[in-house]
Amino acid sequence: MISKIDPDFRKCFRGLPKEIKIKAKQKYKDWKNNPNDPLLKFKSVHPKFPLWSVSISYHWRALGLRDGNTISWF
Repeated sequence: MISKIDPDFRKCFRGLPKEIKIKAKQKYKDWKNNPNDPLLKFKSVHPKFPLWSVSISYHWRALGLRDGNTISWF
């Protein structure tokens, strides 16, 4: 799967707590290795739009728009 990052994503990422940034980086590596890993909970979260979510921690998620084999995180 191809991953793209919206410029606003980087800006928001910089404002996250340090522990969440560390977890997010690890989850991204895990996702790149296997997006279907059930621990990531990578799933569609909208019935009409190609909006997908991946779990970072119990209270944190990353969202992206999926177009075929590409997801654009925002």
